[in-house]
Amino acid sequence: MNNTLQKRIVLLFFGFLIFDGNLQILKAETAFRTETIELERKSRFSINIDIPDGWQIRQERGTPVPGINQTYDLIVIPPSQEKGLLRITMGITGTGRSLPSQQFERLIDSRVSVLLPHAVEEIPSYHDIQLNDGIGKYCILTDASLVNNKPTPNDYIYLGIFFANYNNGCIVYSTLLADEIKSAIFQNMLKIVSSIVPSI
Repeated sequence: MNNTLQKRIVLLFFGFLIFDGNLQILKAETAFRTETIELERKSRFSINIDIPDGWQIRQERGTPVPGINQTYDLIVIPPSQEKGLLRITMGITGTGRSLPSQQFERLIDSRVSVLLPHAVEEIPSYHDIQLNDGIGKYCILTDASLVNNKPTPNDYIYLGIFFANYNNGCIVYSTLLADEIKSAIFQNMLKIVSSIVPSI
């Protein structure tokens, strides 16, 4: 499959709301570019996504998601001097409509439940993210094996898990890896996933 990548350069200066028990406002100034990525030419499935300048993005084979026939993965990598990793999995329900709320909740539970045995948190705490045309939720899990231990270059203390249910039938599941949830790099990853605008 040939993929077309069209780039538009846009400067976005933003502030984030991150929920960490109490509401805190964390501000960062970062230049972003908006990219239009064609995931499937036949179905005209594409997305607009905001990527920080200096970050790289590549497409990989889709990660299977229950109830979604075809998925597409994007890997978003920060500059080499920054530590973090973002994987975005996207798919289409095939109905042209968002998943029913109960089905969406089951999807979230199925992805998070397998991670809880390795996390400090026994019960995940979910937070809402405002999307242009859908519902977004995320939670943050702490790797229990890294508590009071220094992570290696390939280990991350925190795992953010983001889910989005769009009105046009697109589903997004993302994992955000970082060592500091209050860091600019984690804020940037939240900005990336919340910026996604799918088109079918």
